[in-house]
Amino acid sequence: MNYGAGSPSNASGVSEESPSIRYALYTAAIQGLLNWPDGFFSYLDTLRRATGKNTGLVSQDFGIFYTVWLQREWKYPEFQFLQDAFDRYIYENYPFSRSLIYQSRFKNSAALKQHHRFMTKKEVLNFLGVGEETLKRCIDLGYLVEHKSALGNAPVTWFDRNSVLSLRKTLENGQITQKQAAIELGVSKKVISDLVDLGELKTIRQPIGRYVQKSRLSLASVRDYKNRLTDLIADKHPPDTVQTMSLLATSQFLARYGDGLAQIMQFIIANRVQLYGARLQSAHLFIPLSAVKILKKRVEEAFPYLTRQQIAEMKNVKLETVTQWVNMRLLIPAKVTHKGMYFDKPTVKSFLESYVFTSEAADILGVGVLTVQKWARIGRLKPISGPSVNSQHRYIFRRDEVEKLCRTQRLTAPQLAKKICISRSQLWQWIKQKKVSPISGPGIDGSKHYLFLEDEIGNLAKFR
Repeated sequence: MNYGAGSPSNASGVSEESPSIRYALYTAAIQGLLNWPDGFFSYLDTLRRATGKNTGLVSQDFGIFYTVWLQREWKYPEFQFLQDAFDRYIYENYPFSRSLIYQSRFKNSAALKQHHRFMTKKEVLNFLGVGEETLKRCIDLGYLVEHKSALGNAPVTWFDRNSVLSLRKTLENGQITQKQAAIELGVSKKVISDLVDLGELKTIRQPIGRYVQKSRLSLASVRDYKNRLTDLIADKHPPDTVQTMSLLATSQFLARYGDGLAQIMQFIIANRVQLYGARLQSAHLFIPLSAVKILKKRVEEAFPYLTRQQIAEMKNVKLETVTQWVNMRLLIPAKVTHKGMYFDKPTVKSFLESYVFTSEAADILGVGVLTVQKWARIGRLKPISGPSVNSQHRYIFRRDEVEKLCRTQRLTAPQLAKKICISRSQLWQWIKQKKVSPISGPGIDGSKHYLFLEDEIGNLAKFR
């Protein structure tokens, strides 16, 4: 069997070979076929000795046996057994060095990287899923020994693979990462973090450092939580009589209250709400609408704020109208986020109690809506918002000012004259003499008729 480019000398890369070397190569080659793979390993040892080199560079140590035959001629599937055996020889006999990791065979072979007894610093960081500070603590505490290759001007840092595997086993004993937990429960890492904050999932103290690292969770708590959710799945499809909404859509629906998917899952498990779906994933799990309504009511009651939408629904106005009130500083939001404006419930309650619309003013005054609008136009009522103020469609009045003019508080000129037993002409004289002060009428506002407050009767008693 020819292992070189036409001659054994090509196989070893030696220009002139003695009969003893030639004999050793042929004998080792035959033994490699008879006693696989140990015989093949012996052949490789013989081939390295034949070159007289031990550079740590595979291409130089094996010459064209490597560069021509292994790398080009024997790349077919039929020779995979030979390629695997050669990789095994490399990771068992070659020390870890910068020259090794930059060779194309090492770069392109996942198996070679996986089985080599050394790992680079970058590989260790990715393999353990930790940062450089945590890795430094591992080294300081003696969990790992940092080695530096002396080859080259820029030595490479490496670690013993078995030590790294042992540390990972220690770190992950009964633990799971947030990413793994997210895959397990079919949600995002943000939801996992929220479940940890809610106390639904447990964290485990790491054996390195003196803190609880939230990226590591109790595998038992994640599996238990998954089982509790799975137990609530009644069927793949809900009955025709049951209307549903996906968990994902429910979380989007309730997002304005600050509640996310984690809070919804907490509600579902606590109240054992039946779910429907084919798999454990928020977009494919469905909750009955009746449960969504109950959850919405609870969330609204517990939520300390009201949204623009809620205020608009309470007053039967458009969102733009609520925004206008904010611009007029009648309503001051407690906080503004990317999700919208939020108003304190006491602030909204005070606003609703302090201001009234046209229809409410009409009920208080005991007159028609048209009368209220007329009084607003002529100035008898002074709106703070409306068609004549800021082009808004509806008038808004201060409640206390409207209540001053309610039926029990106001008197027309004939009513006042009759109450104090004087003639109307006498009342006109007192108005001119400023003995009586109407709150509305000619010379005061645009009204043609005088209007008085009930309190005026006591002030006129001394003139009778």
